[in-house]
Amino acid sequence: MRRNLKKCKKGNVFDMIFIGIIITVTIIISVIFGSVSKDLKTDLESDGFLTTNESKEAMALASDSIPGWIDNGVLFLLSGLIIFTIVSSMFINTHPIFFVGGFLLLLVSGFLWVSLEESAGEVIGSDGNYTSVLENQMPNSKFILNNLFKIMMTFPFLIMAVLFAKSRLNMGAGGGAF
Repeated sequence: MRRNLKKCKKGNVFDMIFIGIIITVTIIISVIFGSVSKDLKTDLESDGFLTTNESKEAMALASDSIPGWIDNGVLFLLSGLIIFTIVSSMFINTHPIFFVGGFLLLLVSGFLWVSLEESAGEVIGSDGNYTSVLENQMPNSKFILNNLFKIMMTFPFLIMAVLFAKSRLNMGAGGGAF
């Protein structure tokens, strides 16, 4: 079993690529879902399906609160994934030479973040409803999308620092690694 665990190493710079893609896709889907819920409320009201004041108030409350819940969920997801990756990087034994490889991968992945940030901006900017939902009801997601490059370039540096510092601390500790 120990041999299988060593093959599935997690908590390195490669994981940040997947985290960035997951967060970007989640934000795009949540913006689309927020726009659809707003349009659904408008259509139900105009078609006469919501006849009582209670049903109109319940639908208005639900359609107004859904983007906020999703927005907080995206922030929670980003924070959780990053914390999990940094903590799990403490359990990997690496040689300091991999710091150079991680740094080179980080530089190459910078191009991915720029293109992903531009693509997400184009998808959301293509429809006025998406833009209004993102700007008015989802401030956390807007901040993440506007700073995706900075976020996804900062946290791999933390992971590389944890990997490098841990290997330096283990060298002087008498060889007792995990």
